[in-house]
Order: sequence, then C-alpha cells, then structure tokens
Amino acid sequence: SPMVMPETASDLEKLFDPWGIEIPKGKVVGDADNAMRVQSRSQHGPQDVMYLPWLGLGVANLNRDDFSTSQLESVNMGSAGVLQLKKGATLEMTPLIQTSRNSMLIDGTMLMLHQDPSTLLQNFVSDNKVRTLAARFSGHLKSAFPNGVPHEDEDENKDQEQDNKDDQKPEKTQTAPQFKEGDVNFVVVADTDILSDMFWVKSSNFLGMQIKQPFADNGDFVINSLDILSGNDDLISLRSRGEFSRPFTRVEAIRREAEAEFRDREKQLQDKLKQTQQRIQDLQQKTGDSEVILSAEQNQEIDRFRQEMLNTRKELRAVQHELQKNIERLGTLLKFINIGLMPLLIMVFAIGTWFYRNRSAE
Repeated sequence: SPMVMPETASDLEKLFDPWGIEIPKGKVVGDADNAMRVQSRSQHGPQDVMYLPWLGLGVANLNRDDFSTSQLESVNMGSAGVLQLKKGATLEMTPLIQTSRNSMLIDGTMLMLHQDPSTLLQNFVSDNKVRTLAARFSGHLKSAFPNGVPHEDEDENKDQEQDNKDDQKPEKTQTAPQFKEGDVNFVVVADTDILSDMFWVKSSNFLGMQIKQPFADNGDFVINSLDILSGNDDLISLRSRGEFSRPFTRVEAIRREAEAEFRDREKQLQDKLKQTQQRIQDLQQKTGDSEVILSAEQNQEIDRFRQEMLNTRKELRAVQHELQKNIERLGTLLKFINIGLMPLLIMVFAIGTWFYRNRSAE
C-alpha cells in the first residue's frame, strides 16, 4: 500500500470557517527577502544559504500603529501559514506581522520531500504579494458552536459509559454560561513555532546555571498581545526594547541579488552538465557490436564531451567562488568605510579648518 504522509498541520477550521477566517490548508509561506540563513551541505561543501520557510521579520514587517508591535524590532517565525478573510466576512482584520512582496506559498509536502534549502530556492517564484502572518480580529460574531459544547464521538461515549459503570457515578459539575454572540477582539498567529526557543531565545551556561537571553521580540509580542486583550496596555511603553541586531540591509539586499544571479547561472551550468553526461551515455550505448569499427570516432567524441563536462564543472566552481569573493570584497569595503574613512574625513576637515583659520588670521 502507498505510504501515507502524517498530518502535522494544526487545524482550527471548525472555529474559523463560521467566522470567515481562512488559512490555506497545507501551505507554508516562503519569503526571499526575510529568509533566515542556515548551514547546508552540498557537493561543494558546507554553504550558508537562505531557508525560505524560516523568517526573520524586522521593523518593515511589523505594524507600527498597533501597540502590540509598534515598539518591537524583530520577530522570527518558522513554517508559518497565511491569514485572510473570506468574502462576506463581518470581522475586521488588522495585520500585525506581514511578509515582503518577494514571497510565495510553498506546498507543505515540499518541506518533507525536499529538505535541502537549495532545492526550495531553485523552485522559488515570487508572486509579488504581501501576506499576513499574524493579525488582530475585531467585530460582532456568533458562536461557532451555537448548540453548546460539541458532543464526543460515539466510540468515546461508549468508552465513557463503560468507565462510569466500572467506577462510581461522577458528580455533575456546574458549567459556565456559554458565549452565544457579541463583540469580540482577538489575535491569531499562523505559526505554532513562534514561542519555540530556537527562534528567539539563546541558552548559555554560567556557573552551572542555564541563562536564557532573547535575541528576538517573540516573547514581548505575545505578552503585549495578552496585555492589550486583557485591557491593560500601561506597561507596554515601559517594557525593554533593546535592539538585538542592526543588520546591513543594503548589503543583505546586494547579497541576495548576487545569490539569485548565481543560482540562475548555476542552474544553466548544471543543465548543460546533465546534457553532456547524457550525450556520453547515449554515445556509449550506440557503440554496441560496431565498437571495433567506430572506436576511434567514438573515443574522440567521448573525449570531447568529457572535456566539455570538466570545463562546465570548473566554470560552476568559478561562479561560486566569484560570488564569495564579491561578498568578501563588499565586506572589506564596509570595514574600511566604518573604521578608516570616517577618521580620515575628520582629519581632512581638521586640516581644512586649520588652514582656513590661518588665512583668516593673516
């Protein structure tokens, strides 16, 4: 029988469908502008590559007009879904965390079948859409369970009845009045990993104690949301807002563009390499019984194809090395600007001021 892939996605369709909220099933967001970098092994050795489903979202992706996100610097997510309203929905949706336009939806099975980050990058095609990963919903709605608490499955009821026969009759508990309809205000995050330590907390050992230091604002985002939902936003402006990192956004953009060009060239060369290998294989298969007669011509042709294959591999390595050199060259230039250029400009300004004062004194 065919292997059945296990269902790993959470599903709140019973709640969301009556409310007009939709999360496309089995889809994960990939964002090339905010993808985290991970170490990946390839035939060329370990590489620092972007992993599209893991997102490091900065100020540009956070709602600066909402108290829960207005003072945050970064929120990290892993394999997040997308939030959207259905047609005719009565709720109002306020996006809190969004992707860039350089994003796409990835089928969840792709992450299980192709775990190599480079494979996801090669298949990335942006559809130029900003997607909502976390949002505040407000408005008037009716309960998704108008008949009260849903009944258990028949099998579970039978098991419960049997348990009740074996044990003493359980006491009846008083249930609280159930919500029927009214005004609501709630937050939905389409990511179950937002509080996973690996995405926002770093652990270190200090004198035998585990010290946890946040490197992203995931925890503050959740606490802010809870404070607002509970009607208390007094402490939000006082909560610590340290800037954990100040990335060179322009440098990162240049790097992403260079990597995109490299991937295109790499794909062309790999396709050429496969074609050359296929031609060698076809040529060897055609030899058959006439190998003695055609051996000289066949060998010359095979040698030519093999040389072409070697040249293609060399060119592929050269393209990769050139990318790394460009990044290193850019880093060296930035170091010079940050370390040497500013003192040099100050020195030139001081000398110019000295000459100007001397001439004025004369």
